[in-house]
Amino acid sequence: WIQRIRHEMALSCGLKLFNLKPLQIHYYQTLKTVKLHNKTSRINFSVSAVMNKFDSHLHVWASEEEQQHFPYSIQVGSTEPAMAGNAEVLLGQMESAGVKGCLIVQPANHLFDHSYVSYVMDSYPGKFVGCLLADPTEDGGGVEELERLVTQEGYKAVRFNPYLWPNQEPMTNEVGKKMYAKAGELGVPVGYMTFQGLLNHADEIEQLLEEFPDTKVMMDHMGFCKARDPDSEEWQRLFSFAKYPQVYIKL
Repeated sequence: WIQRIRHEMALSCGLKLFNLKPLQIHYYQTLKTVKLHNKTSRINFSVSAVMNKFDSHLHVWASEEEQQHFPYSIQVGSTEPAMAGNAEVLLGQMESAGVKGCLIVQPANHLFDHSYVSYVMDSYPGKFVGCLLADPTEDGGGVEELERLVTQEGYKAVRFNPYLWPNQEPMTNEVGKKMYAKAGELGVPVGYMTFQGLLNHADEIEQLLEEFPDTKVMMDHMGFCKARDPDSEEWQRLFSFAKYPQVYIKL
């Protein structure tokens, strides 16, 4: 079996915004393929030079002082996190680590209010690109807000968190299909946040893959499969998505 993990995954997340030529992204070749041999995955990292480094997945949230303008969501609590995660802290860490740019995924403490992430992207042009959080809630933003954030705010990816669907409805409900189809129409990938287990949502994911093949998919955090058990059913289900050319795995 061969699970293709191609450099387009990183590019579709927004690295094109940094105006990089292919030769500048030397490290992308390390993500080309994962060969599965005797049911064990191996990755060949053979590139010797990296000219630019990018963080493909992180979060930012407003500082205590910034919360008067960018409050946390009441639905998830408004308590200050255990550590600072505002843009200035991130920029300092990026500089010390030699990281050129980042993909910011909308954080849970701001839930569906994307104003802080949008503010950060606008304040530091060329440094960040954004992944929005899809809103499937009743009377929520739905497909209209998704389209606005992509076309007007410049977001380059969409996160589907199945635990935000109301009343335990599946991601294949009406609003889920509309948002998924719209993402494909706009050319932005959908990333899945299956942190309670891939097997709980694999059937929904596969149904959407079958119905909307034009929408690219990123399996965040390797589908949350447990590294200690590479022969498990969840790993095999993740590998089975290799038959869909639009699926990529975020390592």
